[in-house]
Amino acid sequence: MAAVHRRGPHRDDGTYRVQMTGQFAGLTPDVSAQLRDVQGEHELFLAAFTPEGTFISTPTLTRFTVRYLLEVSEDSAAEADEAAGVEGELLAAQYLGSRGITHKPMTVTPGEAPLPARRSAFPDVLLVSLARDAL
Repeated sequence: MAAVHRRGPHRDDGTYRVQMTGQFAGLTPDVSAQLRDVQGEHELFLAAFTPEGTFISTPTLTRFTVRYLLEVSEDSAAEADEAAGVEGELLAAQYLGSRGITHKPMTVTPGEAPLPARRSAFPDVLLVSLARDAL
């Protein structure tokens, strides 16, 4: 899992869902063909936030989304938000570049991931913790 760490007396640790969206620009015929060949593997409904990253694109090859689940540790929540966005953008740029996928500037949306829900001792009741360290 990707991690961003800086030194400091207090750390704000968290798991972030980071999403980059963008538009393709000047795709070569070979890259377009490769993207179309694997399009079934990149469906919207399968697009989870994962440490390895998830890539999806529109069938018309006009827009794309890359999603990551990142662990971030910073001195403040604001710094953690910024670090998650920067790390996600760098990972997405590396992924796209390594596949020859050219694009316009991306929009980056970092957000702290909600804690997973857990079952209560009571049937049919779902508890969701609001405190990050409660689980």
